[in-house]
Amino acid sequence: MVKASQNGATQVENKGHKIKKEIAKYMRLWPFILLSLCIAVALVFIQLRYTKNQYKSVAKIKILSSNKGLELPQAGFIFSRPNINLENNIEIIKSSRLWQELVVKLNLVTSFHQYGNVLLTEIDQIPFDYHLKVPISSINSSSKYKLEVRDTGLYIFENNAVDPMIFPQYTTVAEAHDLPFEVAPTSLETIKSIEGTVYEIHIAPVKTVADRLRQQFNVTTVGKGSELLELSMEGEIKAKSERILNGLMEVFELDGIRLRQSISERTINFIQERFSVLGKELDSIETGIKDYKVANNMLSVETKAASDLTKFNLSEEALVAIEAQFLVLKFIEQTITYPLDRLEILPNFIMEEELSINSEIKAYNELVFQLDRLKVDANTNNPKYKQLLKELEGLKQNLKVSLELLKVQLQTKKTELEAKNERYNADLRGIPSMELYMRNVERQQQIKETLYLFLLQKREEAAINKAITEPTMQVVEYASSWWDPISPVPKNLYAMALLIGLAVPIGIIYLSLLLDTKLRSSEVMKSVLDGLPLLGEIPFVKNTKGNLLVEKNDNSPFSEAYRILSSNLSFVLPTTPKTEGHVVLSTSTIKGEGKTFTSINLALALRSLGKRVLLLGADLRNPQIHKSFGVSKDNPGLSSYLYNSEINWKSLIMSIPLETYDDLDVITSGPIPPNAPQLLNNGRLEVLLKEAKSEYDFIIIDSAPTLLVTDSMLIAPLVDLTLFVARYGFTDKELLSYSKDLNATGKITNLAYIFNGVKAVRSYGYKYGYKYGYNYGYNYGYGGKT
Repeated sequence: MVKASQNGATQVENKGHKIKKEIAKYMRLWPFILLSLCIAVALVFIQLRYTKNQYKSVAKIKILSSNKGLELPQAGFIFSRPNINLENNIEIIKSSRLWQELVVKLNLVTSFHQYGNVLLTEIDQIPFDYHLKVPISSINSSSKYKLEVRDTGLYIFENNAVDPMIFPQYTTVAEAHDLPFEVAPTSLETIKSIEGTVYEIHIAPVKTVADRLRQQFNVTTVGKGSELLELSMEGEIKAKSERILNGLMEVFELDGIRLRQSISERTINFIQERFSVLGKELDSIETGIKDYKVANNMLSVETKAASDLTKFNLSEEALVAIEAQFLVLKFIEQTITYPLDRLEILPNFIMEEELSINSEIKAYNELVFQLDRLKVDANTNNPKYKQLLKELEGLKQNLKVSLELLKVQLQTKKTELEAKNERYNADLRGIPSMELYMRNVERQQQIKETLYLFLLQKREEAAINKAITEPTMQVVEYASSWWDPISPVPKNLYAMALLIGLAVPIGIIYLSLLLDTKLRSSEVMKSVLDGLPLLGEIPFVKNTKGNLLVEKNDNSPFSEAYRILSSNLSFVLPTTPKTEGHVVLSTSTIKGEGKTFTSINLALALRSLGKRVLLLGADLRNPQIHKSFGVSKDNPGLSSYLYNSEINWKSLIMSIPLETYDDLDVITSGPIPPNAPQLLNNGRLEVLLKEAKSEYDFIIIDSAPTLLVTDSMLIAPLVDLTLFVARYGFTDKELLSYSKDLNATGKITNLAYIFNGVKAVRSYGYKYGYKYGYNYGYNYGYGGKT
């Protein structure tokens, strides 16, 4: 538990340390950040000094719903929302037509301006009585007039003209001129107070002014679901913006009233036209009804239908009676044809008016009764029975004749009744068409009368609505202006300046750090090395003594850094017999990283500690050590020894006498050979090092860069330690991967690093700068020709 708590505390501490390091990266460049802040604040100050203030004026109106005049509200009106289309009203308020009307009403075609030290500022009025002479509608182009108040009079320049019009009395009234306006001073005291002031009058067409004002205007809804609109105007002059908003509300209200009045007037005119047409149509309908009744001999369709129906019913009854008599006659004919044993009584009526046949039927029935009695009392052979049978047969014959005559009479009557029925039926069939015609005509008459009454009512409503037209809007708040300007806002601009003044340099620094692939800190270098030792960090100082900086009794941070480096060598050098010295190779990835500088000063640091040191210049291609000790590069050196087997290396040693140093043994590179790799690989260098180990504690070898040529890889197997020098702000991080690969593949063993020219450690207080160059004539190793 304690261990976990300690780990957590360590993580928090590491996180805080990382944050401090990140901040330190930016704080190193605080002069740049401060300069950026000063520039941003200065720009804002200049902007505020020479930018015109813009003020916002606001007004609020409520859009009223349009009802139907004097009609009563429908059911549920109290609980329903009025149908108001705010979008339509917003577009009307923003319309060019309405704004042009406003410009004409408020005479906004003229604007006034006053010259200051730098700016031309718009003002509400000039200290003159101003009157526009020309009609506003005649202004087709923009023009401007400069008014200069001098002690000799009023000078007016038209459209940047060179020659002015001069008015000694400071008034254009009663003076001959072609100006579109008249100006006159309000008082002589006013003239004296404004001497030397310059004004400008701008006159523009109505459409141009309206379009410009519309760009400064905005209208929005207030809240969600409300009928309120907020009108806002931005401008330099509060009073003018308020006057424009109040005038706009008046124009908008008058426009709505005129629209409703025009609707009422057009409604009245339409109704009047329809009245004359409807009157003619009603007269035509009434005349048509009268003519139709006369032509059909009727008072009305109902009375004619009742009369025709009565006649038809009577005729139908007569036909039914005749049909019944036909049935009786048929029954009688059948009955009188029955045999004697089926004698039956006949009906004693057929038709009331046919008395003869009725008497014959009566006589036939009496004979049938007598025969039935005789048949019961006597037998059929009775003479009287037979006599009665004869009489019955005679009577049957008479009945048959009478029935035939009667049938002819009945058929004649039936034919006559059927003809009447057909006529009556035709009259009845014509009744629906008459009724249909009359109903159609009466319906048209009723429709016309209803429409006439409806239009009469609407004409009265339209007349009343025109007389008492309701407003389309209600003013909620008249125009008022904000006290502080909306543009520019000093606190916002200064806050933005501070933000930009910090963001720009920090962003630049961040991008430079992000895109920078150079080594800038030992922490980054250690993370790239991934466990390989970093023996020391050499601070950046300005070179004042060539490459010889480490002094024997110098306690400067630079000298101490090299002494620390020399002490750290003991931790990485392998153990050797005390009689043998150590061989240390100083190289780098590319030129310019300070390997020669490091070799010389490391040798001096070791020498200042009383060590026996031999400095060996093995950079045969681009030798630099001789420059530091003031000798010629053509003097015999290592290349001479490697080339000529008769030369002893000890004869090449130069014991350099220095004022502040003990004598330092140095073997320079010698003349530049054309075949450096062959010389380094011929075995004589190994002999030299073996012999020198017995006489020196340290042999410091300055060799060529590994990425450019292969020389250092040939020397590396002969040394105890290889020091790779990386330079702050110069060595690319990727180049360290190359040296790591050399170590991983075994080409260079026992590898350690030195971080040269470190600037991040500000406490050193030194700067170091030098130039280092190579000049090769052939392609060698990795570097090729340079």
